[in-house]
Amino acid sequence: MLPTENRAFYEILDSLIDVTRVPADKRTGDEYEAARKEIHDNLATVEDVMAGCHHEAGHLIYANLVGFKYKLNTADFRIVGPQIEYHEATGYDPTPTAIYAPGLHAKIPHTNDGLLDTAKIAVVGGESVRYFSAKKSKPMWKLGNHDDKKRFQRFADGIRNRKGTVIEPYIIHWQDATEEVQKDFASERYVLEIEGAALFAMLKIFPPVFSSI
Repeated sequence: MLPTENRAFYEILDSLIDVTRVPADKRTGDEYEAARKEIHDNLATVEDVMAGCHHEAGHLIYANLVGFKYKLNTADFRIVGPQIEYHEATGYDPTPTAIYAPGLHAKIPHTNDGLLDTAKIAVVGGESVRYFSAKKSKPMWKLGNHDDKKRFQRFADGIRNRKGTVIEPYIIHWQDATEEVQKDFASERYVLEIEGAALFAMLKIFPPVFSSI
């Protein structure tokens, strides 16, 4: 059994998990409970939630920048909280936090420049966490960038497989994007925007978490 304080946090977070994309008859069973547990494992503490909000805020601000570059309406771009989707073919898909950026990937060209833009959006989540946990003199928060890198690799490899070696390997784009994003943080470029987006997510998506501390 969880200690009282941890149990209270667990129950608060559990109440925030959106399962509206799971049919009512699929909201039971071991696989469903495993999906809920995955979210709880990723957001096990208040610090994990703070890290998730700063991670997604980085993605959101850079997604907006790339959207502006390609003349995409970004009005609907936003951070979304913990949710589970269910698909007949693949089963349960739990997501602790994410960004919703409709139409973005369709607008970005499948070129080296386009892949660098995509890589910067992917890289900045972890780099945002790295920057803000240091700024707040906190022990290093969970970067959460492992899945970002894997998703970008699959995406970039798919384009390179279709277009050939005119497209640089994914790792080149990832390294170049990391260098550019780290320079942005070193000069505090976009820091206020990212911090504001993180704070908004904390208060809008997770109000009971932050009202209880």
